Amino acid sequence: MVSFNTFDRVLKVMARNYADQFLQLVFPNVAVKLIGTLENVEIALPEERVDFVHRLLCAGQEYLFHLEFQLQHRDDIPRRQFLYSAALTRQFDLPVVTAVLYLKRRIAPIPNEYVVQLGGKVANCFTYPVLKL
Repeated sequence: MVSFNTFDRVLKVMARNYADQFLQLVFPNVAVKLIGTLENVEIALPEERVDFVHRLLCAGQEYLFHLEFQLQHRDDIPRRQFLYSAALTRQFDLPVVTAVLYLKRRIAPIPNEYVVQLGGKVANCFTYPVLKL
C-alpha cells in the first residue's frame, strides 16, 4: 500500500518537473506561459513554507502561481490560502494565482473560497481553484 506521504512527495516532484501540465489542469482555457520557478519560497509571517510557487506570463502580465497539496480538507485551509496569497503578493509585488490539489477523496463539496462577511453581506471574498484526485 502506498502512503499518502509518499504520494504527496511524488506529486511535488511532478509539480516541479511538469509545472506546465499542472497549469493546464488548473486553467484549461487560459493561455499561460511558465517563465520560471521560485525555489524554497518562505513567507515572512510566522515562518511558513508553501508547497510551490512558479512564475507565469499571461497576456504580457507576470504572475505567481501558488500550488498547495493537501491530504484532506481542514477548516483553516481557505483562510491559509488567502493569507499565503496576500503574503506572496506583498513579498514579490506580483499578482498571485492560488490553487489547491487534494489527495484524498471526499464526497462532500470542498470549499474553494475564504469569505469575510459584514452585516450578513460579503465584504471580501478570495476564491481559488480546487482539484481533486
